[in-house]
Order: sequence, then structure tokens, then C-alpha cells
Amino acid sequence: MFRFAQHWADTWCSNPAFWLEVADTPNGLKLLEINAINSSGFYACDMGKFVNAINALV
Repeated sequence: MFRFAQHWADTWCSNPAFWLEVADTPNGLKLLEINAINSSGFYACDMGKFVNAINALV
């Protein structure tokens, strides 16, 4: 899944921080959505890891 997501991140990287939503379906991995960070839902995100990753970009 990481390689799949990295492929799309490399292909569609419009900002240094954005959100990819990927699904593991019976027909293989599918890219569901690409969102800007400011319009993404965080769901069950580990906010500590998220904040550390964003701080590392700065």
C-alpha cells in the first residue's frame, strides 16, 4: 500500500502537505481522494505523528 500511495503522491504532489485516501478493494488498491490538509477529516489519525510530520516539513 505504501508504494501505491507513494506513486500517487509523486504523481499528484501539489503541496508539501496533502492527504491521500486509499482503499484496499477486492479489485486491488484504489485511490479514493486527494485532499489539501486544510480540508481533510482526520478520523482516527494519530495527531502526535501528524503534528510531528508537519513540523518536519517546516
